Amino acid sequence: MKATPQAKAANQRKAAEGRKRRDERRAHAQWTRQQAARDREVTRSRAAQGRSKRWAEIRHALALRTGALRRTPAALTRLLPGLLAAALLASLAANLLLFFRFSPARPLVTVGRRVVPRAEYQAALDQAAGPAVLRGIVYTELVRQAAAQAGETPAPADVEARLALMQRRNARALPALPPDALRAGVASEMALENLRVRDVPVTEAEVSAYYQAHRRELALPAQVLGTLVVSGARRDADAAEALLRDGAAPEVVAARPGLRVAGLNGFQVNLAAAPPAVRSKVGPAVLSLQAGQVVTVPAGGWFWTFRAASRRAAASPSLAESRAQVVRRVKLLKAPGEAAELAELYRAHPPAFDMERYAAYFPESGRPAPVLDAKTARLP
Repeated sequence: MKATPQAKAANQRKAAEGRKRRDERRAHAQWTRQQAARDREVTRSRAAQGRSKRWAEIRHALALRTGALRRTPAALTRLLPGLLAAALLASLAANLLLFFRFSPARPLVTVGRRVVPRAEYQAALDQAAGPAVLRGIVYTELVRQAAAQAGETPAPADVEARLALMQRRNARALPALPPDALRAGVASEMALENLRVRDVPVTEAEVSAYYQAHRRELALPAQVLGTLVVSGARRDADAAEALLRDGAAPEVVAARPGLRVAGLNGFQVNLAAAPPAVRSKVGPAVLSLQAGQVVTVPAGGWFWTFRAASRRAAASPSLAESRAQVVRRVKLLKAPGEAAELAELYRAHPPAFDMERYAAYFPESGRPAPVLDAKTARLP
């Protein structure tokens, strides 16, 4: 059915009115935006004027005060004693606080009626562990500097390889230290070895003889690599086991409350250092896994969930495969001992002690060891 001329005209009028209303709305919106922009500009301008006015007032006040001081030097003269007295009081208060905080006479603990001061504790601690700690710090720094100067600093990849070999061969012998501290210790040990063996010759006969005599020591035990999750409740362990079976990434597992993944978020686990009751249960269960398998072992009040990612069979490397390690061992057997090397480094670069009594901790200094009185905390 065709529209009549009247209907067509009505539709055209409606369309024209609709376009007119849209144009009016667009024009109104544009005007609103322009008005808002003008308002913001006015606000910024007024704020800038206000800041300028305040700065002008501050400069004017400073100028007045400076002029007053210049005109009346006596005012400044009267002010200086008060300022000096305030500074002196503040210094005395700070020194008093430092004295009470760090003074050796400050009480540390009270047992019955006896007060044990910090000095007594520090003296006993210094007597028991001070020499070993200070020698470790000094010798480590001497080795680091000497290795850097001689170009014998171990590469990070070599440190990681040594650490991985130690973990596989005898993880129980590793000290229970944070990963960074453990790497630093291994790096220092390797640097000292590099300094000891740098000028030591070795023959092929010596290498072959050592390999034949120590093949059992060079053998590598079986090893299972994977993801370890520790939880405190059975339901959390079941959740961890389900996630690991589904192939969830360790970060996903660690994000679930109640689950802690070894190696993530600062959580470290050394099963070799765990109690025998834990080690005897978790170790065999993990070593029995094949790649992709998951097991949960309750031990020591915790639930240990492990997913095996790969498995390394026990191996006895050939001489070609372990040649670098064998050559290093032979050189170390022929090289000067660690104590001799450290003594030589100390004599070549003697450290300077601000407190001379601590030099006696080092045999190379030729000074008698100090005797500490734990009661009086006095050092000769």
